[in-house]
Amino acid sequence: LLSETQRRPFIDGIVADIIVAEPQYARAVDAALEGLTDALLVNSTGDFLQDDELLNKLDSRIHVICMDRIAPFCDCPNQSDQTGVLGRLVEYVQYDCRFSRVVWELLGHVLIVESLDAAMQLAGRLDAHYRYVTPDGQVFSKGHLLNMGPVGKNVGLISRKSRIQELHEAIASLNRQIQEHSGVLVDTEHKNEHLAALCKELRTS
Repeated sequence: LLSETQRRPFIDGIVADIIVAEPQYARAVDAALEGLTDALLVNSTGDFLQDDELLNKLDSRIHVICMDRIAPFCDCPNQSDQTGVLGRLVEYVQYDCRFSRVVWELLGHVLIVESLDAAMQLAGRLDAHYRYVTPDGQVFSKGHLLNMGPVGKNVGLISRKSRIQELHEAIASLNRQIQEHSGVLVDTEHKNEHLAALCKELRTS
């Protein structure tokens, strides 16, 4: 279906396409979005449902997020100052502003916490719609549901994307350093050539 994005403007890719996580929290984001990182993003539910040609191509079940049906995010108060809470998970991702509503719908009620113990204590005090995730990707929700262990290969899309971006940035930094050192080297070579020429003149004068 992703190949249809260009031809069908009502498809905006998948969730993993629109979210970039800070590297140290990428595993937490992957865990919080488990089962949804490859969900299809649709900006017009009507156009999508009326496209029989596209729907007939489906050979398995898929998740579809109907972005035009998402209500504005509403939550009060902000729980980021609670003991054991590192912040809302949505605060540790980057995204284009046109996807703000869907990103907040997915991550706005997810709190990143120091530990599962902190999550369980918070769950006893806060509203049931909050979910809790640790930096290493352990999830606690609904006051009784734990999701633990390594994420599957189809779940780590955001972690891999974050790692690739981190590597690109490291390569760019190394290239800048190489250019800087190359400039110093060229300058040094010119100075050496100048000094060698002066020495030669002094010897022959």
